[in-house]
Amino acid sequence: MTSEPTQIAPRTDGRTVTLPAVRELHYGSGALELAAAQLSAMGEERVFVIASRFSAAAVDRLAGALGDAYAGSFDEVVMHVRRDSVDAGLEAARRAGATALISIGGGTEIDCTKAIALCLACGFGSAHELAAYRVRAGAGAGQAVAPVSIAPPRHLAVPTTLSGAETTTLFGVTDPESSEKHVYSDPSLAPWTVVLDPGVAAGTPDWLWASSGMRAVDHAVESVLSPRAWPLQDAVALEGLRVLRHNLIYSALNPDEVAARRACQLGAWMASYAVETSGVGLSHAIGHQLAPQFDLAHGVTSAIMLPHVMGFNADVTAPALERIASAGWGGGGAQAAVDGIRELAGSLRAAGIATTLSEAGADRPALDAVADRVIADPSIDTNPKPVVRADVMALFAAAWE
Repeated sequence: MTSEPTQIAPRTDGRTVTLPAVRELHYGSGALELAAAQLSAMGEERVFVIASRFSAAAVDRLAGALGDAYAGSFDEVVMHVRRDSVDAGLEAARRAGATALISIGGGTEIDCTKAIALCLACGFGSAHELAAYRVRAGAGAGQAVAPVSIAPPRHLAVPTTLSGAETTTLFGVTDPESSEKHVYSDPSLAPWTVVLDPGVAAGTPDWLWASSGMRAVDHAVESVLSPRAWPLQDAVALEGLRVLRHNLIYSALNPDEVAARRACQLGAWMASYAVETSGVGLSHAIGHQLAPQFDLAHGVTSAIMLPHVMGFNADVTAPALERIASAGWGGGGAQAAVDGIRELAGSLRAAGIATTLSEAGADRPALDAVADRVIADPSIDTNPKPVVRADVMALFAAAWE
């Protein structure tokens, strides 16, 4: 008796994959102290912390664990990493004589720390000098102009949200004058160590946890839909989506439920691990530019735009959408995946997350300029199909109310 060979999804003739560069992952309660002890054991004498304002208790824990190696902290990073925040943090780190960096917070703090690390390695006096590392549309995902010749300071990342910035070699900095977010990259910029401690994450506000979780869902979905998807990444992304779908809203509304927050941390890790090898697409390109324009969390833009973008790409991604539906909702076909993501985003209203542009406070005339920046965003390069400006404006219209 013979049978047809099983096909591995997504089907591919093969390609070379660069795996995420994080060297160590510690997860579970007490992981923060373990990682800090390891950093001290490596001989780091001046460890400087970039933290969110919600993380004071975790900074105190770190200071105690580091002892004399603790060199101080900076907690004034503005959401979406305004360039002047990088400059202020860079000055503080230099003044402290930092030899290693720890970020505690969400994507804002983690990305700011990457920017500071790159500036320290290159001897830059300001984030204005980062232009050589900017990634532009058409250059290819993750392609920067110049390699870093001097290793940046070790970076230990302690995420308190589900943004996934801790796994990537990319970071974004926002021009405070234009509100345009610029993306930068170098393979050396992935944190050396990542710490997932649910006790630290328990202090994250419900709305921020919920919205960042939706961003993690966006990572998983766009990873699976990517034209650069490959079998291992696909499996990891789908499992991350399944975990997030079952734990996100419960963990947001019950922050003391450590098991649910730990599950979400691992689900978000899977999603961001996957997306580092596949690239993202139009939902992320929109989020990069829409969020700083209207001072929205990235997860809010994901909640609003991801279902619409999935619908836009559906004619070329049906098999991938079916896998998403099976992982998160037990099957039902491509439309079930779109409907399931829309339902998940809607459930986050209980945590205060908007699901339309008008509800989020967007200014309709300003969307014209946002659309121009979306088309220039490098994430557009790995969308499943080509995108023109009129497509973006049509999606904004559909998402308005």
